[in-house]
Amino acid sequence: MGQIASYWIDFRPSVVAGPLAAEGAFYKTFTRPVAKCALLAVFVYQLVYFGWTKLETDEIRRERQGE
Repeated sequence: MGQIASYWIDFRPSVVAGPLAAEGAFYKTFTRPVAKCALLAVFVYQLVYFGWTKLETDEIRRERQGE
């Protein structure tokens, strides 16, 4: 069991001082929220596009039936 426990060493990089550390902290903090907002925006866009297309096709069908 000692061998397995020694294998699971924390491989996270040590804290680095300087501008790269601040940049890494920024991306670590904000990557998931930005990705979540971007995916949500794409989903909402697709939902609105589908709704708009559905309304357009219904309108075109009604116009053709009226002729």
